[in-house]
Amino acid sequence: MMNKKGDERIYTFYWFLMFVVVSIVIVGGVLLFFSRPLDIREVEGKILRDRIINCLVKNGALDEELLGKIDEKNFGSLCSLIFEDKSRPAYETENQFYIEIKVPLKNKIFEFGRKGIEPYCGQKKQTNAPLCVQDNLAVLDNGNLVNLNIKIVIDKVEQNAV
Repeated sequence: MMNKKGDERIYTFYWFLMFVVVSIVIVGGVLLFFSRPLDIREVEGKILRDRIINCLVKNGALDEELLGKIDEKNFGSLCSLIFEDKSRPAYETENQFYIEIKVPLKNKIFEFGRKGIEPYCGQKKQTNAPLCVQDNLAVLDNGNLVNLNIKIVIDKVEQNAV
């Protein structure tokens, strides 16, 4: 045990190595978490689709009385939906949604919102393209089974897909 001078100086190298490894793990985790933009338009579209379905379909059947009253101006108020977005000045002047509801058996098509963004639907390779949510739902209409086709296009590119 004589002439052993290593004592705590040997542990300094290992302490420094552990410090470097922990630092790399923390920095890597933060970079992975914050490097990818968060895009909530798909979730927003699905929530909007569910709210529209809850408005138009009662007990599994189309609400004929409501379908007779719906037009472009009163759709939001009849279904308790708010389409105005005042979070950005550009959103106040131009609608960020397009909604298309088709009832093929009755040859009825209801369109709401900005119609110019629909052709860009489905261009997933571009990050600044509007996002689309489409769904087909089988419902009853006077005892007949009909398809209710709902297409929702959400733009909001500046806010979500940067």
